Amino acid sequence: MKAKFPTVLLMCLALLLGGAGPAKDPLPSGEKLKEVLRPALQNAIVGHYGEPREIRGMKILHMNQLQSEGKNFLVKVRVETHKGTPRLTRGWETVTMRVGSDRVDVLKYQHRNVPSWLGK
Repeated sequence: MKAKFPTVLLMCLALLLGGAGPAKDPLPSGEKLKEVLRPALQNAIVGHYGEPREIRGMKILHMNQLQSEGKNFLVKVRVETHKGTPRLTRGWETVTMRVGSDRVDVLKYQHRNVPSWLGK
C-alpha cells in the first residue's frame, strides 16, 4: 500500500492540474521519480560528506506543486546513507528539492547520525 501512495498522489495531481486529460508536463512517478532525484541527491550527499556514500531506502515524505512557479514541485525525501558496513557508519539524510521540467535543485539538507546500537 505504501509503495502505491506516490503513484496515486501523482495521478491526482495530474487530474487536478490538467482537468480530465493527462497533464502536459507531469512529474514522473514512483521509481522513475526516484531515478530523476538520485543525481541531485548524490551531489548533495557528496557536498555534505566530501565523498560519495551508499544510499538505501529512498522514501518520499512530502510532495506538492509550487503555485507561483508553474510546473515546479517541492519534494522532500529521506534516505539512509552509509559507508562500508551499514551498522557502523549510518546517517539519515532529509533533503528538500525543487523539481522542474528541466532541473532539480536542492533547497535544504538535513543530516542526522544513526547510533550504531540502533538496529534496522
